[in-house]
Parts: sequence; structure tokens; C-alpha cells
Amino acid sequence: MVLRYKNPRALFIPANHDWWWHPCYLIRRHLLMVIREGAKNLDGRILDFGCGGKPYKEFFSGKNYVGVDIAVSGHDHTNSDIDFFYDGHVLDFPDASFDAVFSSEVMEHLFNYDEILPEIRRVLRPNGKFFLTTPFLWPEHEKPYDYARYTTFGLKALLEKHGFAQVSVERRGHAIEGICQLALLYAMDKFLPSRAKLQRLTSFFWCSFFNLIALVGRKAFPAYSDIYLTNVAMAVKPVDVERSKAVKP
Repeated sequence: MVLRYKNPRALFIPANHDWWWHPCYLIRRHLLMVIREGAKNLDGRILDFGCGGKPYKEFFSGKNYVGVDIAVSGHDHTNSDIDFFYDGHVLDFPDASFDAVFSSEVMEHLFNYDEILPEIRRVLRPNGKFFLTTPFLWPEHEKPYDYARYTTFGLKALLEKHGFAQVSVERRGHAIEGICQLALLYAMDKFLPSRAKLQRLTSFFWCSFFNLIALVGRKAFPAYSDIYLTNVAMAVKPVDVERSKAVKP
């Protein structure tokens, strides 16, 4: 399943309420667009796996939306909106409980895939969809719970290995955006002054400079598909044909 988005305001729309002077604007702009579009393809009861503060809940309005997260991680749960906590191994839901599972920027924090991906598949109903994003170009974060970065090929192989079908993985983010995003984060970390007022002023300058270069550069320079910001994947839990035959009278 291929996700497409078209928005004439896409260059300057706020991403999760962050404008072009925010240090994470570039990646969040893409996440906002693909998740808003992907949410339209998810129906029924939906599980947000690794929900945190549920930043994309508004895109699932009117749907049965359940958030689950792990209690101990590199993320502060102070402002989280979590319905259920899980132990990092087993999801405490019956088989086939959800029509879709959504997970954004979580896969890089998982190490025990042989446990977690079968659990996600288990709680999905047959033909249920697994919609996820995971970064490609991004610094280590939420330490020490940051374990991996995935190519499109690696992510597709991982999902297929654990029983998902119709796996589609797409790259998001122009190479210029990826380069500017990393340059911006480096500049913010190494050159931001310690005094509060100067921090705000310098942050505005750095973010505006790199983000605007990226937004212009993505139109002016040719794409280089091997350098990008994030992966977006959609997969389906296939119907177990043998099991279906076994339960027939």
C-alpha cells in the first residue's frame, strides 16, 4: 500500500504545532503528513503502540483508539496519555483484539523483535494493518534505549520474517532535508550559548537558517533517494488459511 500526500501548504504547515524555526521541524513535517494520510486507511479498533503523549490522536478522532507504552524507557512519561502499560514482552490483550496497529518512531527502541513483532501480529485481526514509521537519519536519543536504524530493505525483511504480508516501505525526506536536519542538530548541540535569552535568539537563528535552506534546497536540487529522513511502512496480517480450514465443520 503506497501512501501519497499532496498539500499546497506543505512547505510551511506546522508539524505537531512546530513551525519552521523549531529544530525538529523537518522530520516532523513529514511525519505529520504521512500519519495524517495513513490514519485514513485505518478503521475499527486501533492500538497506538508506544503512544507516549499520543501526539497524533487527532488524526484518529471518532475511532476506538487505545494507547499502550512501556513503563520504563528513555522517554519521560510525565505528559504522556497512556491507557495501558506493558512489560516489554507481552501485550495484555486477547488474540485478534485490534483492526490496526499504529506505531511512530518506536521500532528503533526495540531490541527483542522475536517477542514484540509476534505479539503485535497476535493482537491484530486477520487482514488487520500495521502502520509504522521509524527514523533513518537521526542521532542517538532516549539513551540507552536506542538500538537501531533501518534501511527500507531491512525493515521490509524484518516484517516479512515475522509473518506480515503486503509489506510496503517508503522513504520520506529529501537528501538536502536530511543533511540540513543533522547539521542543525549538531549546531544546536555544539554552539548554543548557555544563557537563556541568547539561547532563544540563537536557536531561532540556527533553526530558521537550516530549515529554510532545506525547504528551498529540496526544490532546487535533485533527489538522492539513498539519503532520507524516515521510513514509512504498511503491512497486513494475512489470513491463516490452514487454521481457517481446521475450524470448518
